[in-house]
Amino acid sequence: EKRDMTTQQETHAILQCEQRRFAAFMEGDLRTLDALLAANLTFVHSNGHLDSKSQFLGHLSAGDYQFDLIRADDVSVRVYGGIGVLTGTGQMRVQVQHHPASLRYRFTLVYHKVQDCWQIVAIHHTRLADR
Repeated sequence: EKRDMTTQQETHAILQCEQRRFAAFMEGDLRTLDALLAANLTFVHSNGHLDSKSQFLGHLSAGDYQFDLIRADDVSVRVYGGIGVLTGTGQMRVQVQHHPASLRYRFTLVYHKVQDCWQIVAIHHTRLADR
């Protein structure tokens, strides 16, 4: 029973991090993203492009990505000790180097808890076919 309560608390903490991440994307808040993304992040975009944390933050600070909408659906969180795995589907409207793009994707995110703080170590997006 106690373990389940801890898992619920960890799940809630991870979902709060996700809300902060989405808000930071929308607002271009690099400071919050810097805190949420682990130094050794790997980010596989829906087109297969791989970014490190510094590459991704560099794209954001250069204005290469500007988010109009970012939303997650059917999110599942599984917690294994200090690791949290999120899966689900997402939708985003984004300006990529000032060209509008809209996509639906399936995602996997891996959070790692370091000193009572959850950070994202891996993000993987796979584009879903347009209906």
